[in-house]
Amino acid sequence: MTDEQRSVPPCLKASWGCFSNELRRWLLPQLPAQISVDDVIQDVFLRALSCHGGFCTIHNPRAWFYQVARHCLADIYRRDRHYVPLELAPECEAAAPENGGVAVIDQLAHQCLPRVLSELAEADSDIVRSCDLLGVTVAKYAVTHQLSLPAAKSRLLRARRRLYQVMCQKCQVQTDQNGAVCRFVPRNSSSPVIK
Repeated sequence: MTDEQRSVPPCLKASWGCFSNELRRWLLPQLPAQISVDDVIQDVFLRALSCHGGFCTIHNPRAWFYQVARHCLADIYRRDRHYVPLELAPECEAAAPENGGVAVIDQLAHQCLPRVLSELAEADSDIVRSCDLLGVTVAKYAVTHQLSLPAAKSRLLRARRRLYQVMCQKCQVQTDQNGAVCRFVPRNSSSPVIK
């Protein structure tokens, strides 16, 4: 028996035997192609080994292994991120807004949003006005309306979804391939399509 084998705590040997293959299967699809899963597995084991006898005090070794593996993944993605120095970054030209210098999204907000908000259910329009237009936090809205925070978040998401559906239907909103609003029809039918 080598010195290295003697220095591995029995609790680590047992836990590693139980969870290393499961951890390997979990890591494989998440790693970039150029990174070996064996390298990450070895790194997780070495971090567990560096705890010495302290590893035996861990209540949930499986969760500990996964947490360390997630940290290793984060390190890998952070290390492999490619940065372009700001002075070398290409200049982005802002799209020139048409119709007197006002962007299409701003025209949509000005011409369609107030009317569509007035046509929504009171609860929907109230939470959208409060949280999205007036800047009230969802937590504060929840307290003032005697809701739990998850209930307020859920209500806001549903209200936004309904607002989006009504805006698309009533104002015939069209988006480009990036999801940006590119045209719409104002609510009064005599107005032309705004692009």
